[in-house]
Parts: sequence; structure tokens; C-alpha cells
Amino acid sequence: MSPNSPSTQTPEVLSGPFGSLLNDLHGISTRDAFRNQKFNAIRSALQAYKDGGVTQPVTPTFAAAARGVDGGKFTDELLHWNQLAAQFTHEVFERQPLGSVAPLLDTSGGDDARWSTLPNRQDRAKRIHTPQMEALRDGGVAGVLGEAFHDFDEAAGFVKAAEASGMHDAIVSFEPTARGIPNNALDIASYDEVADRLREMTRGKLDVSIGMNCGNANQILGILEASKAGTFSAVYPNHAVIPHDESGALFRRLADLNHERNAAEEQEFQRLRRLFEISDTQLSKLVALGGKLDIKYLGLCCGASPKDTAALAERLQNATLAGAPQ
Repeated sequence: MSPNSPSTQTPEVLSGPFGSLLNDLHGISTRDAFRNQKFNAIRSALQAYKDGGVTQPVTPTFAAAARGVDGGKFTDELLHWNQLAAQFTHEVFERQPLGSVAPLLDTSGGDDARWSTLPNRQDRAKRIHTPQMEALRDGGVAGVLGEAFHDFDEAAGFVKAAEASGMHDAIVSFEPTARGIPNNALDIASYDEVADRLREMTRGKLDVSIGMNCGNANQILGILEASKAGTFSAVYPNHAVIPHDESGALFRRLADLNHERNAAEEQEFQRLRRLFEISDTQLSKLVALGGKLDIKYLGLCCGASPKDTAALAERLQNATLAGAPQ
């Protein structure tokens, strides 16, 4: 997946981050419940993505214990499940998966402003991610995808962890708003420069590239248009960006599977979907830029279902048949 070599094929379809499965970990208090509730859910999700046209699966990585859930009670159990999830992904897709590792698993609790004030961020990130990656490696994963970074030092620690754990390659995926975080090295560098700096760290020992995810399509498309070919290896914008306002609250209520919509509500629900979700025009532009910029993997992030991913896979196939740039 080296970004320095020309692409020889259409971008592969990347699966989602399985965030909805991992969020449920907070409500699970016993190991037996963890095993019983998650195993079938993971298998069903992976199979649905495969049936939808995903060619490059992402192994869900369990990292709730590192966030302090239940006082770290499940740390060893979660690392064991990283191995099992990797093996299981390999079985379903019959190919080597990427291992997904979510960042900011330290005392910041996901607070980017607080994280930027912590000392030794690169070492902290390396210490947090290394055991996760070792577990994935033992499960058969040779490459890792980390998301969604805001801080260069944290991204550098992720790369160092990938090198230390014996990974062959690493994709460091940033949010499109990353360059607005105070005290962040990204504020003084373009994404092209960020990619070069991360690659230089390992001096060829690790194949490093960067990605972009978890932002709305306009943000990500604008960044891609300003970037040179080979900068980004993986790009997957949010399928739906739901605002935290009255319209967003209404959409969430109408989208609830336990809520039976009447005719007027159905009309409003469909209007809001068109407003919040990625448009056909944006999706077509993403596919076109994927070929032009030698992007290896294209996918969809928050709000995407296997059905939505299948639509992207179909567009990629049609673009290839039409002779679009590869």
C-alpha cells in the first residue's frame, strides 16, 4: 500500500469502524455477557459488509478498558478479544484484515483540548497502543488503521507503537478539523508535510501513510482537492452528519427503530436524511478523486450501514468499467 508507488487498481472498499458495536461495551459487566453478546454481533456485521461489496475489512478493536471503563477490569480480556476479532475477520473475508485502533485512550477521555496539554504525548500514545497492536498481530493482522487523530504527537506515538509491535504498515487517519486544535503541530503543516514527517520517523522500517475520516463530505473533499497524489491512502467521510440541534434531535427520534412513523413524519424523516447524508454528487466526486489521487481505500464512516457501503462499492465498480482513472 506504499503511497510512493503508482496505483494499479481501483480503490478498495473499506468497511466501517464498527463503532456502534463498541459503544455497547459500557453497559456490559460480566465476561460471559461480553462473549455472548458480541461474538454473533461481530460476525453478522462483518458478513453484512462482505455481502455489500467490502473488499478490505477493518477488524473492530476493543479498547474500552483503556478508557477506564470498570477500572480497567477487562484489559486482558479485551486484548484477547482483539486477537479473536482479527482471526474472525480473516475467516469471514478469507484475507488479511487491517486492525482498527481508536486514539485518545489515555486520561483525556476523548477531550482533545486536555490531551494537548499533557506532557510526553508521543510516549503516552506509544505505551497505550503497543499492547493493542501486539494482540492484533497475534490474531493475524499485519497492518493497522488508527483514527481519528487531531494531534501530531499522538499520531507519532501510534506510528512508533506500530513499529515496535512488528506491524508491516500503518495508516494514520486524521479528522478534517484537526488543524484547528491549539498547540497542535498540524497547525503549521499541510497534510502533505504531515505524511512526509510520519514516514521519515521510521526510516523505511514501516510503510506509513495517512488517511482522512469522520468529517462531512464537503470538508474532506476540499482537503483532497488541495492535496497531491499519494498523500492519502484511506478516505472515508461520514455518511451522515447529524447536528446537535432541534433538527438533529428530531431526526434521531424519527430514526428510532421503536418509533412507528406516520405519513407526515415519514416525509420529514426523508427530508432530513437528504439534508444530513452525503449526496450522490459528493459520492461521485469522492470516487473520482480516489482514482485521481491514488487513494488505496475508500469507505464511509459515521452513519453508514452495509447498504450504504454497497452503494459506494457499486459506484467504484461502474467507474472502473467506464475506464475512470485508477
